[in-house]
Amino acid sequence: MVSFREIRGTFSKLKFRKKEKTDHEWYELRNRDGGFVLATSLSRQAGGRDVSKKLLGKIAKDISLTSNQFRKAIGCPLDHEGYYEILRAKGFPI
Repeated sequence: MVSFREIRGTFSKLKFRKKEKTDHEWYELRNRDGGFVLATSLSRQAGGRDVSKKLLGKIAKDISLTSNQFRKAIGCPLDHEGYYEILRAKGFPI
């Protein structure tokens, strides 16, 4: 299983910026010019609990990865440069 703590660490590794808003933490990815690329959110109440497969899939979709690619990012083989290559291949301005 994957914990919310691990997901937060992965967002940091992939160079997402954390934005504090209401009852959720928003994570935004911006390009070198500061332009918005994509975003996702996590509940503040999540703590260190495990993430369901359904939610893991939703977060992966939000950041334009497959569930398998997102698991690789969490497990370390996918770093931010590899992630940026995936986004560029999909046409994101990163």
